[in-house]
Amino acid sequence: MKSVGMLDINSASLKELEALPGIGDAYSEKIVKGRPYARKDELVSKGILPESTYEKIKNRVVARKPKN
Repeated sequence: MKSVGMLDINSASLKELEALPGIGDAYSEKIVKGRPYARKDELVSKGILPESTYEKIKNRVVARKPKN
């Protein structure tokens, strides 16, 4: 299996987010609407994703500071 780079949840497209395990249309839209994130665990603390889904993607995502 090809290794995929870390996906930035602050800048990833809906299509890129949907490619993550357990992330479909609804979750990808919630992730985008909840931006910006200071830390990736805010996906859970902000109520964007359930803990079980976050556990599937936490090693594949980062939350980089948005560029202004």
